Amino acid sequence: MNLSELMLVVEELCSVTVSLEEVDPTLSDCPSLRLAQDQHIHHSEACRAVKFSSEISVCCKNKARSVAIARRGRSFCGRCPNGIWDLAVPVFHHNSLVAVVYLGGGQHEPDVAKRRELRMYGRFIARFLVIELYRHAKRSSSHRKRRDEAFYIENTLRFIEEKYCEEVSLGDLSETLNVNPNYLGKMLHRNLGQTFRDLLCERRMKQAEVLVRLHEMLNFTQIARLCGFSDSNYFSTVFKQKFGLSPRSYRKQYRRI
Repeated sequence: MNLSELMLVVEELCSVTVSLEEVDPTLSDCPSLRLAQDQHIHHSEACRAVKFSSEISVCCKNKARSVAIARRGRSFCGRCPNGIWDLAVPVFHHNSLVAVVYLGGGQHEPDVAKRRELRMYGRFIARFLVIELYRHAKRSSSHRKRRDEAFYIENTLRFIEEKYCEEVSLGDLSETLNVNPNYLGKMLHRNLGQTFRDLLCERRMKQAEVLVRLHEMLNFTQIARLCGFSDSNYFSTVFKQKFGLSPRSYRKQYRRI
């Protein structure tokens, strides 16, 4: 069983959603710890409703706050600013926070017995993760070697895929990967022919096209926020540069097809 399968089993057993915030992006170097995209975010129906609203920025800020609390080393539970309850279980490896497991996703607070059960499963998932990290380190000596360029490229693309809806920068990525940002930026351009900002924008526009074309219930300010833009006017400018039409004109064009 891998981590993704374990999280799905716990969801079924406890009737909650389980997600993982990877604080250390190198977790995915370990094949048994790779997750489906939805498992990196809160994906309950209540959370999805929030993510498709103007409250997405509040959600992102609260996630950062919960990670900061998790660094203190204890599990904790409570409601986010949008009223959704979760239990957060920190995962430490070599005395560093590598991830946070979240169990919950509902608007009703569980009773004491249910919270105890969730805490037990959360700790089990955390322990499984740490054991797999030890197993991976024992099977491979790659963690002792200097990281090659393929490692940084792979983790850059993974970082963008997981974080494109947030306000992130090359500096955030370089800090996460513990590498000089100038070196990382030049390496990305040398290998991919694009800057970090270009890659991030490309991924955001890919998502924006889907939302503009297929989700007419969303206005363009909401779409901008879901794609990582805090300024809807700037979003419209970038969208037009990419597709040759404003978001409004693009939506009207496909409405006629």
